[in-house]
Amino acid sequence: LATVTIFLKDKEKKLTLITDEPTELIKWIIAIDTLQEYNKIEDTILNPMDKHRLLQIGFKQTFKGGEIKSSYDEEWTYTKDGLLKSNLGLNPEIQFRWDGEMLIGIDEDSTFFGSGKWNGVSLIWFNEEANGMITTPAIRYDWNEAEREYINIQEETQVWKWSRHFLASKFGAGEWIIEGSIPEPVVMFLQMLRVSRLSRLVEGFTEIKSNNNNEITEDI
Repeated sequence: LATVTIFLKDKEKKLTLITDEPTELIKWIIAIDTLQEYNKIEDTILNPMDKHRLLQIGFKQTFKGGEIKSSYDEEWTYTKDGLLKSNLGLNPEIQFRWDGEMLIGIDEDSTFFGSGKWNGVSLIWFNEEANGMITTPAIRYDWNEAEREYINIQEETQVWKWSRHFLASKFGAGEWIIEGSIPEPVVMFLQMLRVSRLSRLVEGFTEIKSNNNNEITEDI
């Protein structure tokens, strides 16, 4: 058995976690630290460096890689080293690097769509400015371990649920299928990335339409 004891409130109270799976213990420690952050507790149980190491252990190191296919005719590969690459359905192809905590594009075409961060409780997608600086979160999904669901905190009807090797929407918006050994947050990030890509397309179309209207007005 793996055991850890966490002391709370100046060691007046303690919380003991026991499990048969060390990786599950790691996941609970990370989640507790994040919830402490959300509740604005100054001295959380982990410092940022230790938390990053635990996220690597829990959500990267033990995964050997595989393929991800979607109902949108997209195909991706994920390697043991954390390289996530599009193989079908996107032009140009884009690729990202996963370290257990952050999903970051490795070239200009990829970083254009933003980056993702996982903290053990929430998946957060950031749209990035041209200079690459991380900005305000664009999308956030909270993880419900009991139901194995990701819930959009802004639109709670938007729920994605794991069922064996499928990640499917509960509102009829498609699914992702994995073959192999891939961290679950990475698969959900692909859905969030897809939303970011589609929103960029809409913004681009709106801008082109606006420019065309301005040109017509000037001609008149």
